[in-house]
Amino acid sequence: VLFIADFASLLRPASLCITLVGIALLVAEIARLAKDRSFASRPGFLWAVAGVGLALAILIDFNRNARFVAWDEFSHWGAIIKMISFSNSAVHLVSQDYSLYFQDYPPGAAYVAYFFLRLSGFQENVALFSHAVLLMFAALPAVAASSTFRPQTVLLVVLAFVIVLLLGQGWSTVLIDQVVGALFGAVLAI
Repeated sequence: VLFIADFASLLRPASLCITLVGIALLVAEIARLAKDRSFASRPGFLWAVAGVGLALAILIDFNRNARFVAWDEFSHWGAIIKMISFSNSAVHLVSQDYSLYFQDYPPGAAYVAYFFLRLSGFQENVALFSHAVLLMFAALPAVAASSTFRPQTVLLVVLAFVIVLLLGQGWSTVLIDQVVGALFGAVLAI
């Protein structure tokens, strides 16, 4: 949605609308579950919410004082995120002769960082956190595939975290190759 909104020069309003719609849907779902008293009959839902909340807390802690350190972060990905954050657009970077924009793959990955940076202004640790969230969401289909809470689901998500930590660059980077690898791994797993 943000990718398409940027072509219409509506990136900032679209980002705000997504935030407001997300909050409204969360409140509506909580109200529906409270009305039906479905919380007690859905322990899997509560475990999933608690798991995602715990994962976000861990990622916030990992990226609290993080800074860009890798060459690619300064030359490609970090620069693109920073320029989108300051100009509220990625499409218009091309007209400013910034040709590296088209190296931002998968399309729209930098928009996730923009979504988080919109409220805080540009900060490297928030950009790194947004990328870690993007990686975390690649592990969430394992949770969604489980209709009820099962220990195997938690083990799959923990395994995804450990694999990124041990075999990848860790959670404190904005290298897009991690996202491509995580999505390719998810496709293979499916």
